[in-house]
Amino acid sequence: MRLYFPPSDGPAQRSGAVARPTALPAIPDSVLDRHGARVLRPAEAVRASGAPAPASTVYRSGVLLVPQDLLTGERAALAAFNAALAGEGFTLLAPESVPGAVRGHAASAGALAASHRAAPLAAAGGQPVAVDAWRALTALRAAGQRGDLDASAAGRVRLDHLLVGANIATQGSGDPEPLTLGTPQAALSGRIPVGVMLPAPPRRTLAQLGVGRRPVVAVLDTGYAPHPWLDVVDRSAAVPADEFVVVDSAAQAAIQAGTVAGATRSGMPTEILDGYLDQPAVAQPLVGELDSHAGHGTFIAGLIRQIAPDAQVRAIRVMHPDGVAYESDVLLALALIADETRRAQQGDATARPVDVVCLSLGYFDEGDPTGQATGQLAAAIDTLTGLGVLVVAAAGNHATGREFYPAALSTRPSPGGFPAVVSVGALNPNGSIARFSNEAPWVTLYAPGVALMSTFPAVAGSVNPAETVNGASRRRESLDPDDFGAGFALWSGTSFAAPVAAAMLANLILGQGTALDERDGPAAIRRAGQAWDALQKEWQ
Repeated sequence: MRLYFPPSDGPAQRSGAVARPTALPAIPDSVLDRHGARVLRPAEAVRASGAPAPASTVYRSGVLLVPQDLLTGERAALAAFNAALAGEGFTLLAPESVPGAVRGHAASAGALAASHRAAPLAAAGGQPVAVDAWRALTALRAAGQRGDLDASAAGRVRLDHLLVGANIATQGSGDPEPLTLGTPQAALSGRIPVGVMLPAPPRRTLAQLGVGRRPVVAVLDTGYAPHPWLDVVDRSAAVPADEFVVVDSAAQAAIQAGTVAGATRSGMPTEILDGYLDQPAVAQPLVGELDSHAGHGTFIAGLIRQIAPDAQVRAIRVMHPDGVAYESDVLLALALIADETRRAQQGDATARPVDVVCLSLGYFDEGDPTGQATGQLAAAIDTLTGLGVLVVAAAGNHATGREFYPAALSTRPSPGGFPAVVSVGALNPNGSIARFSNEAPWVTLYAPGVALMSTFPAVAGSVNPAETVNGASRRRESLDPDDFGAGFALWSGTSFAAPVAAAMLANLILGQGTALDERDGPAAIRRAGQAWDALQKEWQ
């Protein structure tokens, strides 16, 4: 195990220019269509007079992210927005109300109400029009510049970006995704089945640890799949227990409700996350290929089990098995974590705080002439760091210095002296930086992220062994590249470097002993700062 902290005065830090290539994650058209998404291309994008060309990004075309207070209440601006959109043939609709089951869960309903909502766009005036969130957003900003609309209100409206998992994968045809640059690959996924002859890493009881609770690492990813190493409890349906993985049906219901409320009236294709399970592994049964990111969250949980077995993972599903996450879902999950952590610090004995958040996903922002790029995401992370929560994010796998968010928020200040985001690039087993890893001044550190072994759902895809023959007593064959029946895999990416760092920070928080039991906010900030300082002292 090793980490690398780049020198603060190294060449990457001294370079004034940051690369802004047009290349984006290779998302197949079928995946874009499934999620009602578009690629924003600088040469094709509409823009207001005098506005700079946007950078490339990927976004949901049928919704805009709008703060709740601009949709309802005294500050509602929906009517003014629609007056500005009438010339484009669009109308912006308020999302449907959330289901009663979610409204009955006070914490979930509160976080959902306070978060940015995915407000659907629709055609207006009876004329056919291609609904496009970027065109609508440009019209709102132009109206703000003309004075026809409150510019500050227009500046708070944003695209609902597609975030993608930061693992190394291949797409559809079996040809490698651009910029994988020589990493291990098998079948259509980059994952390689392996056999493991070790027992689950031993885990001490709370009594043996001498603390009242475990450090909690929230993993916002593809969810959880049953595995012998990953005992699980659903805290919404059972008495709180001391299992390694905790899932929350109530939180997942809120995330599902938020997506449904925004999608129902837009008429655009939308994939709904149903529950916390890491599924489906095979989205198209007739083809039988494993989805590119199936097992992603399970793999991350297994890495944390190996490095920090005395911690606890809170698995929150925000990512689909094709590697796509909606920004609106991620924002809501972060709001739920912040809400519960705040309640715990205020003395609510039923609330269980989070100490570290692990985000193995991200996106490239299009830039914002109002200066509020990544505004909601930055605000959500600022809220968490203000509560003493360490946020760890994958730096991305595109061999670029272009800002990959949320990792590129690492340069923002935090109250505890630790980075707002611990941005993690990937190391090869020999300690060199992986060729696919992003590298820039905003990358905080580099951790092992190539050819790592971890837990994986016991599933099999349609790719067959290259050779199969009849043996004397049993079939003989070469390695089946997508049969993970043994429950373990090798995989690569900054997706997996991030949980390595997150688990190490969890260990350093646990190492502070009974300080972990102090519930107030200043104590949480102090714990996070001390863990960050200890990590640097050990590895710099």
